[in-house]
Amino acid sequence: MSSTNNVAANQLRFGNNYVENANSAPSSGQVYTFTSSGVGDWRTPVSADSSTSFTNKTIVSSTNNVAANQLRFGNNYVTVTNSPSGSGQFLGTTSANTAEWTTVSGGSPGLLPRDSRIVYVMKGGDDSSGDGSFLKPYRTILQALQSIRDAEAENKYAIVVGPGTFVEEDTITCKPWVWIIGTQRTATRISSTKNLVAIDSAFESGEQRFGILNCVVDSSTNLEFNLQSLGGSGRVTFESDCLYATNVTFRGRSADDFVEMINSQIVSDLLLYGVSGQVRGCSIGSLTLSNEGGSIVDMILSDNDVSKTVLIEQTTGGTFDVLLDNNKVEDSLTINAVDIINAKIDATSIPASFTITGRVNITYRTPAFGVGYTPSTPSRWAQTPKTVYEAIERLSAALFLVNGGVPI
Repeated sequence: MSSTNNVAANQLRFGNNYVENANSAPSSGQVYTFTSSGVGDWRTPVSADSSTSFTNKTIVSSTNNVAANQLRFGNNYVTVTNSPSGSGQFLGTTSANTAEWTTVSGGSPGLLPRDSRIVYVMKGGDDSSGDGSFLKPYRTILQALQSIRDAEAENKYAIVVGPGTFVEEDTITCKPWVWIIGTQRTATRISSTKNLVAIDSAFESGEQRFGILNCVVDSSTNLEFNLQSLGGSGRVTFESDCLYATNVTFRGRSADDFVEMINSQIVSDLLLYGVSGQVRGCSIGSLTLSNEGGSIVDMILSDNDVSKTVLIEQTTGGTFDVLLDNNKVEDSLTINAVDIINAKIDATSIPASFTITGRVNITYRTPAFGVGYTPSTPSRWAQTPKTVYEAIERLSAALFLVNGGVPI
């Protein structure tokens, strides 16, 4: 029952339009077809015959006459350019307000990448016959990237890479507003016979973002994102949470170029030149942070475990701010400044080898044993200790001498 129209028991109604149902309710696996003008019934799909045709039939309407080759929804319609030829076909649009019946192998056609903004890459895919859809994926990431030509801030893309090892035969050139996303970090491995990653020239200007997520990234050579080679003055943000089985280098042009490495594992070295951003929750071999090639650096290093060394180095003048928050540095920490480095150290374990060169303003925000120390009366020290550990060791040595060489 309708608030505006009564629908008869044997009518199939669409908005103000309806067709009469000439037989009983459908059984499993049947489709609705026309048998005469304005009348249809439910039947099991068979090979092409006149009874399955939508053409030369009229849908009866209480308010409007619907053309024989129209599929109408309320006041809107599409023109159907052919007739169904049997079971397993789908009606899909070919242009605005136009559709045709077509056969799609493998089931439902799903959305093409231009509609979903998701391009699929699978081990069983094909770069020649594939279209990047879920049912017809590409075989390589290179082909997926080449197929994307309209990515922008309001039209972002994701390349979803299935399980397995994908060895690319050429350099993967990252594009703005395109993210490469693995199925799971231990399931998807990306490698290359050449340099793994390059930067597209579209990164030269404007605000751009891109990323590599949820996979293992391997390469026969080091992994490098080099914005300095492009020049320009755009703002680029790189996002990642991968396991990198190689060195990772990012070269930026200014503080506008950002790196966001979250929960990543870099087996070898992480080298950041002329970039700002944050490195959080990562396991790293060695870490270098420098303003080489840029001028301004504003970096947060938080909750990381560095198994070897940390080098924070200012090679040219310019603002250089760094926060070390709750990191574990197992070998050495070196801070070298040619102008001024402002360093805030909060709950970070400072190794015994802690070297400072040049003008470094250090603020220790959570003093504790083994971490940074700022004495309340620095005049009492000939040389200000840098850690609580150093202060206690020097006091112990002084008391030993005062006590006549007798252990205290």
